[in-house]
Amino acid sequence: MLPFTKSSGAFQVLPLEMDRDYKEIDRLFEAEEWPFIRADLEVSHVQPRSTALVARSGDQMLGFFATHHFGDIGYLDMMIVSPQARVSHVARKLYFGVTRQMKQNGMKSWVAHSTNDSYRMFKFMRFKAGQSFTLLAKDPLGESVESGVLESLRLGPADRDLLVELDEQVFGIPRIDWINALLAQPSTQFFGKKQEGRLVASACVRGRKQNAVCLDTVNGRSTEDVIPLVDMILAGMASHRIECFARTDSPLHHHLLENQFTVPDFFAPIGPLVEWRKGPTGDAGLSSKILSLAWF
Repeated sequence: MLPFTKSSGAFQVLPLEMDRDYKEIDRLFEAEEWPFIRADLEVSHVQPRSTALVARSGDQMLGFFATHHFGDIGYLDMMIVSPQARVSHVARKLYFGVTRQMKQNGMKSWVAHSTNDSYRMFKFMRFKAGQSFTLLAKDPLGESVESGVLESLRLGPADRDLLVELDEQVFGIPRIDWINALLAQPSTQFFGKKQEGRLVASACVRGRKQNAVCLDTVNGRSTEDVIPLVDMILAGMASHRIECFARTDSPLHHHLLENQFTVPDFFAPIGPLVEWRKGPTGDAGLSSKILSLAWF
């Protein structure tokens, strides 16, 4: 197919259909060097009031915009428009199409994250910038160690209520559907530390491309509870490349740097991810206990 240009004709904005669209979405992920996999998009897509649209011209994918929600807060996950379509109105059509539908679904406020090369739209739309998240990564060092210890910390569906309770304490609002979706994914693992029947620390390890894993939703009642769990996960996953979007300047950020994590080359000129908010988002996601990205 010929490259899309502004003068080459109309395009359609359609609801995202995973089986039809993911292969082309994955090409956009790879072009932008994002390490996400289908499971990352699926956990967003299965939320009860999620909204995701794609722009297509014939058989050609021009871009997509995926969103979900926590309560009545709309989370604008990710938009990627192919380079040849950026001179068109694709991004504008996707943005307004998604936000219109989300409002119809009851959204009253918004949270988004942007890189340094994509923040202008949120500033123009009068979002307010807040905290940020830095992508850190560490290549495999060899064979994993202490696998038995890590296995003893594994959590599953039977621990759902404990995971939801701790996540609510850290994130600020209950996210039952989000935790359920993660628990249902074969590529996702939860690990945790319990004391007297209470979960005092947990972390979600999510699959990434090329045998990598991402340390996600790192929750704890205190930093002292979290760091030993993180260290056991790092040891048990040493044969994998490990990535983490750590809250910038958080104890987790500094601890990972001390453990030879570095900022990937592709992320250095565009990071960190800045969080933007608009409307009454309350305290959701703003606790000092937030140590890592926990929304995509």
